[in-house]
Amino acid sequence: MNNSGLGSSSLLDIHNNDDDGDGDDEDDDFVLQMESALEGEVETDDFVSTFERELEESLFSDTAIDNTSLLEAPASFDGDPFMLEDPEVDVYGTNTQQKRVRGKCREFYKFGDIFSSCWYSKFLTRDSNGVEGSRTLTRRLSSLDRQGTFRSAFRLPLDKVERLAMLMLEKGIILPTRRIHSAFAVQLKAELHVLGALSVLGHALPFQVISIPSNISKEEHRIFFHKFIDYFFDNHEDYVYLPRDLDELRQISSKYREVGLPGAMGSKDVVHVKWSRAPAGDFNRCKGKESYPTIAFQCITNFERRILGVSRAQYGTRNDKSIVRRDHNVAAVRTGWYSSVEWEYFTLHGEVSTDVGYYLICDNGYLRWPTSICPYTHADKTSMEGYFSTNLESVRKDVECVFGIMKKRWKILDCGLKFRSMAVCEKIFFTCCCLHNEMLDMMESHTTRYRVLRGLANQTDGMWLSDGCDDMQLMMEFDANEPPESQRQLAMQWAARRRRLAEHLYFSRRKTLD
Repeated sequence: MNNSGLGSSSLLDIHNNDDDGDGDDEDDDFVLQMESALEGEVETDDFVSTFERELEESLFSDTAIDNTSLLEAPASFDGDPFMLEDPEVDVYGTNTQQKRVRGKCREFYKFGDIFSSCWYSKFLTRDSNGVEGSRTLTRRLSSLDRQGTFRSAFRLPLDKVERLAMLMLEKGIILPTRRIHSAFAVQLKAELHVLGALSVLGHALPFQVISIPSNISKEEHRIFFHKFIDYFFDNHEDYVYLPRDLDELRQISSKYREVGLPGAMGSKDVVHVKWSRAPAGDFNRCKGKESYPTIAFQCITNFERRILGVSRAQYGTRNDKSIVRRDHNVAAVRTGWYSSVEWEYFTLHGEVSTDVGYYLICDNGYLRWPTSICPYTHADKTSMEGYFSTNLESVRKDVECVFGIMKKRWKILDCGLKFRSMAVCEKIFFTCCCLHNEMLDMMESHTTRYRVLRGLANQTDGMWLSDGCDDMQLMMEFDANEPPESQRQLAMQWAARRRRLAEHLYFSRRKTLD
């Protein structure tokens, strides 16, 4: 039966009403089928019945959406379950991993201008048109007043900061960029980076904080800081070294001879530095006599508080006797050319005698070696031994003063090393030692009214102005080369040398009083 007339007019009315009504568009396939029905190619009744049956199956099948899914439809859902603006959203729940839409960046990254930074305007501006800039004033004040703003903030005077910046440029650590390529701009950038590294060492500041006054990103500061400590660690022998010739050795020893210790070339002791971010696996072997994890370093200093040697980093649970056997500097004193140099002393009867081999003074926590002279224990202060012990303990405070100066100046050593890598912590300590030696010329005049009493009062004494590094092979070599009978011989030599030094001090002081 052909109902094309009735069907064509009714369908056309429906189609026209849809166009004039709410404006919803139908699928192209559906329109084509409708047009084919109008042209008589498909029976209208068959087409309508087929369409209604397919619509009913799709609405009541297992894969159809329910009321819950319609209520939980995304924001792009406009009411029609088959018309979604975002085709990637699966309203049927078959796609469990929906693609996360990335939002647009609200702000674009802006490079900082170093010429508008706080540090530049306050400390580093140049002279112009006969007007003195802040750089000239800062250079003059930082070299005279250690309590000034610049010295308090960066620990070093401006002239030394400029030298470090030029050194970083010569070594290729800081290079020109597309934005900063002029000579003065590159030099200023190097100086700001050095000031940032000194702020981290001197005040334990995070990189995010120092990026504010320098207008340099924290990532650039972090990268430069690691290059900065890498340079000083690789070149620490240029700043921290034992006497290199006989003249330097005699010069150092003459200071100790004046206080009754001939043949001494330095003081040694172990300092513990707090390790705030020690890994959990290293926590137990780093927590020694302190209540927190530490890293230990053995330092050798001379009478003028210059650091002569620093050992590699050791875990905090190791004592002085264990660390001294791993120290290359102590091994050089024991077996190097220092062990064959002669020095003179007075006997108890005033005769001049000679001994061979220089030594280091220390506390009672070290091994009984002839190169490690310590005080007597439980000695009467009125006796010769007690007088010698009192004198040695007062002179040995030089190394303790060095530890106090370093922790006071470089707060990163006092507040705790906040790096998980033990190698990085070791490089930081070596860097602080190198910078400490660089500050030796910033001492007050010898005419100052302040004086440090170390043993015999010295009128020319000055006051300050301003992943595992264990060397087991060296300790095994010591153990192999020193059998038990050798240890006993060393202990006997140590006792004999300490006795001779006590007699020398007793005779020299008695001669001075007479």
